[in-house]
Amino acid sequence: MDDAFPAGVVEGFYGPPWSHAARVDMIKFLGKNGFNTYIYAPKDDPYHREKWAEPYPRNLFDRIAQLVRASKRCGVNLCFAVSPGLSIRYSSEEDFAKLTLKFEQVAKLGVKWFGLFLDDIPMELEHEEDRAAFRSLGEAHAHIGNRLLKKLEDVVGNGARLILCPTQYVGTEPTDYHRALGEELSQDVNVMWTGRYVCTPEVNAEDADSFAAGIGRRPFLWDNYPVNDYVQQRKIFLGPVRGRSPDLLDHLSGFVSNPMNQAEASKLALITLREYLRNPRAYEPDRAWEKAVKETLPKPMWRPFLTVSEHSRGSFMDTRESERLGRLVNSVSENTKDAGRIKALHDYLVVQRREVNSLLRNLRGPLRVELSPMLRKMSDLLGVGIASADLLRRARRKATKADRRKAKIIESMLRRAEKREFQVLGEVRLKLTDPGRESFDRDNYISGLAKLAIGCAEGS
Repeated sequence: MDDAFPAGVVEGFYGPPWSHAARVDMIKFLGKNGFNTYIYAPKDDPYHREKWAEPYPRNLFDRIAQLVRASKRCGVNLCFAVSPGLSIRYSSEEDFAKLTLKFEQVAKLGVKWFGLFLDDIPMELEHEEDRAAFRSLGEAHAHIGNRLLKKLEDVVGNGARLILCPTQYVGTEPTDYHRALGEELSQDVNVMWTGRYVCTPEVNAEDADSFAAGIGRRPFLWDNYPVNDYVQQRKIFLGPVRGRSPDLLDHLSGFVSNPMNQAEASKLALITLREYLRNPRAYEPDRAWEKAVKETLPKPMWRPFLTVSEHSRGSFMDTRESERLGRLVNSVSENTKDAGRIKALHDYLVVQRREVNSLLRNLRGPLRVELSPMLRKMSDLLGVGIASADLLRRARRKATKADRRKAKIIESMLRRAEKREFQVLGEVRLKLTDPGRESFDRDNYISGLAKLAIGCAEGS
């Protein structure tokens, strides 16, 4: 990776922020893996967004100071971001003073990188005084960005750096907002972009250049993978970075990943991002994922973890998940009397559950804490699948009362398993909010298998 090219992580998700210990550990991980950027911007830190105008209380400020010290030790630039857009008056001297005081508080710690995040706010000027002072929201954002950069340069010197996340951070066609922002904003300010969509399957140089034409500079990519706040943390994305073109980096001013609320599990995808950034033209996602697993876990866990990740990998980048399981279930569905097909499915499910349970027994540390609830659901569902295959095997000729009792037991097992809300074993539900873009909704394969077995046992 190029040391001059900002690359790393933006802690920019909604939902429970990382713990302080997880942040320190992430900074160490970033430095160890050649990343140079950590952006502090957790949406549910009240002093980042809702209480942006209030200085951090002493106990929370001390923790930020510890993050700054950790970043310096690890060779990582900590970028401190504030998100004032829900209430700030862009023309107000009072509000500007509160904003700069917030940044100055952190600048005293030696921080030189700052973020002004104006995302996820209304697209119109909300305050009467702003409507009188500015022709558009884009002009107002350029105005405050320029003033803030000048103030930061006065405070910390020429090393001051400002990254601005615009309100329209998505798309490829320039808008009036982009043009107003791009024309007025200092060229020394980076402008963030998530790609064609909020969660973009493929990011390429052509799209980056198209967005750049509007903002008047190369975009700074905020990549929304493996973040899982938009699925309420119910999917743990265990798969590699995909769909970033080999020539993309030459058309960006920076690249940060927005990880999951599960910090430790996010590191596997971040290792694959490291591999992409090191050599995008030679990058192979599946090989990078295997490398990430082998770097993260002891050898006895490699195969179980690769098995588990096959059943929790579906994302907006690649919705494929549990493909072999899906084929086996579909094969049985086509002919529920074929003993060979049922046996192949049964044997596969037994092996998968053995691997999942092995991981449940042997995982340690933060990764165990993050993954155990998902692994337990996976194990429970696979148990339902094994029981369902057994029932299909018994009910091939004529269902009995015992088979119907077994069907009731399977119904109960399935209800218990599905109380855990994690999406696994083919279940991928992506509520994508981009205009004109359909959400993706697929049930897990075990649920369909159980209903098939129950129907056969009941004679339907």
